[in-house]
Amino acid sequence: MASVDSLVAATAVRHERKMASHVCSRCRAASIRTTYCSKECQVRHWKGPGGHKHGCGLSEEDRLIQKAKVMRDELTRLNDAQDSDAILAMAHEALECAQSQIVLSASLETSMAIFSYMDGAFQRKSLYTRAIEMNKQFIALSQAAGDLEWEGVAMCNLGEVYCSIGEYGQALALFERSNIIARRVGDVEGQHVVSKCLGTCCYALAEYEKSLIFFEAMPGGFNVQERAMCHHHLGHHERAVKPSRKYLSVSTSLPISTGPNAIGDKVCSVLQLGVVLLY
Repeated sequence: MASVDSLVAATAVRHERKMASHVCSRCRAASIRTTYCSKECQVRHWKGPGGHKHGCGLSEEDRLIQKAKVMRDELTRLNDAQDSDAILAMAHEALECAQSQIVLSASLETSMAIFSYMDGAFQRKSLYTRAIEMNKQFIALSQAAGDLEWEGVAMCNLGEVYCSIGEYGQALALFERSNIIARRVGDVEGQHVVSKCLGTCCYALAEYEKSLIFFEAMPGGFNVQERAMCHHHLGHHERAVKPSRKYLSVSTSLPISTGPNAIGDKVCSVLQLGVVLLY
């Protein structure tokens, strides 16, 4: 009667032979062994974000870097479509790639872009605890890499999460640090984003004068609604009417086809102008 060890060994040999019958030929030509349990499994693994198609014939390191870039591109597409559910479905695998030291060393920007897209999805789905944990890690990785610009982006992201849950003190501190970094590295777009965040945070704290300063630091066409309400709260009623009318004009010119946000803006603009004119 065969021993248990011999049965195990025989099973292992059969498995090895079966796997050897489904080897990627292109990888084999590059002296890389990529095997599959069946032809169907090989076909399934070929397509999709992170599929073998994108790393075929590459070394393990190059394959991981390529996989991260493909995932970044797919997340870009999904983010543009505001498909948070699809982004979250990729969260585990994408973040695992982004945190890899190989990817961080070879393509820091790819890792940081993945973190940013995940942050947006977490916030849209109100998954604030996960967003806080991830952005703290985002900050730590940026600091370890010595990349000030991405550190500032991560701090701004974390500040937005704290703002969403009403932790305005922590949010304000992070926005201020992010603003300093954006100025230091000459990130003009980043400065505008942080100015909006600072203005929103100060507005929530009823610090309307400070809020107005930050909103007015942005390009002229932005935050018309918020500027008008700051003037309104400060008793500058005449100065509040003009931007409120502009907000109404812009929002009512948007076609319904631009989505539910356009409809919401139309309603808000009418209500805001009514409030400003009433008081």
